[in-house]
Amino acid sequence: MVTKELTYLIYIIKVYWAFFLIPILTLLFILLEFQLGMNEMGEGTIVLLLFPLSILPIVALFSHIGSLEQKELLITLPLSHWQTGMIRPLILSVLVGLAFTLLVSEYINNAFFLSAFTSILFYFAIASFSISFFKHSGLGVLFSLFYLTFGMFTTGMGQGPFYLSQWYRPKAFTEVNDFIGWQLIAVIILYLGSVFLIKYRSKFNINY
Repeated sequence: MVTKELTYLIYIIKVYWAFFLIPILTLLFILLEFQLGMNEMGEGTIVLLLFPLSILPIVALFSHIGSLEQKELLITLPLSHWQTGMIRPLILSVLVGLAFTLLVSEYINNAFFLSAFTSILFYFAIASFSISFFKHSGLGVLFSLFYLTFGMFTTGMGQGPFYLSQWYRPKAFTEVNDFIGWQLIAVIILYLGSVFLIKYRSKFNINY
């Protein structure tokens, strides 16, 4: 099954390459910054640009939930709710998470690896659930970006242990790894919620 899903992912990359190219170009720019000795700028680009943009590939993954015009088609489209709602976004988040956290470990701090990886998994789970809820990939990703950005600039105000930037800018009196358990639980709940919403997508239909 994993081989089948990876084959599907390769197909998605070929068709919707732009959503993968933007984060890759950002990554190359970051590597250039560090190569030129612009370490502080490179670190800032990782946190403020690459981290938010890492979510873009999920737009390609949920291409069948891409616009308001496709909403009626989605309701009648035969979909595997487990594959669409959990397996595919989870595989993608693991691949993106590994690439991102290897970069973080190499150029920022290797102590951030586990926390940063968990944050990527949680970030993708938020996006998957939001897209399934809104039945629109654009709205789902925008909500996820807003959630990340709000937390980033308020140090997680009102977000409790579900603060996505804990790995880099931890809340006062906490350590970078303090919220890993809570966020992993949230990942499971959000993916199960996404599976549920896709399975019963004809019943939970939001009108805009």
